[in-house]
Amino acid sequence: MIRYLKHHGGEYPSYREAAIAYMMKYSGCDRKVYTDGVIEGIIFEVFCDFIDHADKPSMQLRQMQESARIASYGAFKTNVYDYMLTAMVLCEVRGDNGEYRNGFRAEDFQNNPDVNTEEEKVIKKTDPNLHKVYFFGNQGAEDLFKEPSTGRVYVRQPASQKENGRYTRIVWLTSCKWSGGYEASVPLTKATFEIISRKDSAAVLYREKGEGESVFPFSYEAYKEIAEEYRNDLRSYDEWHKWITENKPEKINTDTWIYGNTTYLEDPDIIPNGNYLGNDLFVERNVIRHNPTGKEYAVYELTSGDDIVLEICGYEYPLKEDKQNV
Repeated sequence: MIRYLKHHGGEYPSYREAAIAYMMKYSGCDRKVYTDGVIEGIIFEVFCDFIDHADKPSMQLRQMQESARIASYGAFKTNVYDYMLTAMVLCEVRGDNGEYRNGFRAEDFQNNPDVNTEEEKVIKKTDPNLHKVYFFGNQGAEDLFKEPSTGRVYVRQPASQKENGRYTRIVWLTSCKWSGGYEASVPLTKATFEIISRKDSAAVLYREKGEGESVFPFSYEAYKEIAEEYRNDLRSYDEWHKWITENKPEKINTDTWIYGNTTYLEDPDIIPNGNYLGNDLFVERNVIRHNPTGKEYAVYELTSGDDIVLEICGYEYPLKEDKQNV
């Protein structure tokens, strides 16, 4: 956005209109999507992101304080977000020795309008609404995807009721980062997303419209389906909980009594179980003794390659000698 404002900001009635034009080209959304609240949230995110990653952020902050200089620009209004846009137009992007910094290159600011940045080439190519993204996380009912070429994060949300355990329709949105994760922002109804593997960017796993039929399951849907394959031969959480708490003293906290005094009896069995969108998955079997009662059981957990528990598959008790038959 900074590059676009510096190149084309003067072509619009205000820098805000230039920012909106940039976002319309980037997202493929109509002008009516960019209400004051939406565009101001985007401006704030872009400004803070630049400040956070600038080599000399104090310079940018000082420019924000130069109200007389900024106010002399015709595109400036009294709104603080227009203030931010004007500061971004004026901000320095080069070091003391003339080299370009903070992610910028010399060609990004050449006067020749035919010389475009990689980002502008993406905007102006034959299919400006195509985004190649990879899955990198989940938050609640939303999956998160990142575009490696820009670093932008997109949110994939359900847009229907579940049928046979899966959501049948989806919508993709831009996102705003905050302390609790990523907040869904603008729907990208005209966009198309190609889902690639994080390990192999040349492999396109799925292709899905920004709004429409769900082509592949959400991560939590896929995890649950894998876990269900194991649950037929295992005990449920409710069954295990009732069994382990049969002789619990009344005055002791249940969770403390169950989880606070256990011993892992052996190294876990790690069972490869395919992957989700290029991320390897494993089922881990841990044998545990509950010390207060002496009861021994095994818990089966679906985990990722970095040992994050994604789903509890179930519990086994009494322990079976031949684990291959589980």
